[in-house]
Amino acid sequence: MFRKFPIENIVFLVVIAIIAILASMLLPALGKARDKARAIQCGNNLRQISMAVFHYEDDLDQDYFMPYLHKASSSASSGTGWGHRMYSAGYLQGFSRSKIYSTLAPQLYLESFRCPSNTTTATLSGIYYPAPRLDVVGTYMYGLNMMLHRPAYPGSSYRMKSWLRYPSRTAILADSGPSQHYVFSNQQANMLLSSFPHPGYTANVIFVDGHLGQANGNDPHINKLDYSYAYRNPFYAYFGSIYTSYSWFK
Repeated sequence: MFRKFPIENIVFLVVIAIIAILASMLLPALGKARDKARAIQCGNNLRQISMAVFHYEDDLDQDYFMPYLHKASSSASSGTGWGHRMYSAGYLQGFSRSKIYSTLAPQLYLESFRCPSNTTTATLSGIYYPAPRLDVVGTYMYGLNMMLHRPAYPGSSYRMKSWLRYPSRTAILADSGPSQHYVFSNQQANMLLSSFPHPGYTANVIFVDGHLGQANGNDPHINKLDYSYAYRNPFYAYFGSIYTSYSWFK
């Protein structure tokens, strides 16, 4: 004789099966929605940082782009990175502390400098950094375009804003990868944008005119160092002497 299951047990199993089917259908959609929300938050971070950069430049009455590094001399191998410089000058007041930080100099961990889609951490000289710290450029998740922003030291030169031909097509600030950190450029292959952590293999980018856009990691104009690609792309604003400085008036 077969033992009969109570009707309640059968109904319970059917409900569990339906829940499992619904979960398998909804979880991918929820994952995509989460990734999209993180990309939006990252874009908001870049907007907030770029506004601070623009205010810093305007207050100093500069026609040139803010230096990405301040150092004692042209030969110095280290200096003060752009984020720490703005923090020390008071242009990051109101930025909230990062949700992830170390007990060592916790005030230098700011939430807007942490991309929620970027889960990388850094260990430099035996010190672990769980998130970007402003005084350690090797931990940054956002970088400035080196073709616009130059290092500052006694006697250094700058790129003038009024010389730039295509401000709406030229990147100023973007998601940066492990080989760039606080800067990016098309000077060499390992300085090209390489971090595309958002849906569609994209990176968030702020352009010189202030608008937020995206760079696609599959675009050869972005990821390939070649005369006909990165060198000829206003995105990077090439300023070299070997090729025509197509992005600049001078």
